[in-house]
Amino acid sequence: MWTFDEESAKTYKKLEADYNRQVLSMTNNLQYVTNIGKAFNAHLDYVVAVRKLTKELLDSLNLPDRDEIAAIAKRVRALETRLDDLDEQIEESMNQMRKHQNQIRKFSEEIAELLVDSE
Repeated sequence: MWTFDEESAKTYKKLEADYNRQVLSMTNNLQYVTNIGKAFNAHLDYVVAVRKLTKELLDSLNLPDRDEIAAIAKRVRALETRLDDLDEQIEESMNQMRKHQNQIRKFSEEIAELLVDSE
């Protein structure tokens, strides 16, 4: 395993400092900042133009855009949640109905026994 000795560490620290100084000298001036600003603005103009063209194309093909798909997905999730809730309610109702049917069956059997005993 290779380890740093003190001399190597000093060399790498000096190299790092020199590199940082060079980067700072290249980027810390008005022309660089101006050019980067122009590049960012050009990229932003390009992105806006592409989005506009994409929207126009989707509209011409009668297809939904990202926002419309997101809205549909949100509605689908809400419907899925509602269906899950309804499913739970149906399950609870079915369980209660079975319970009531069992009670009715028991009462019917008790009434039948009472009728047989009374004869």
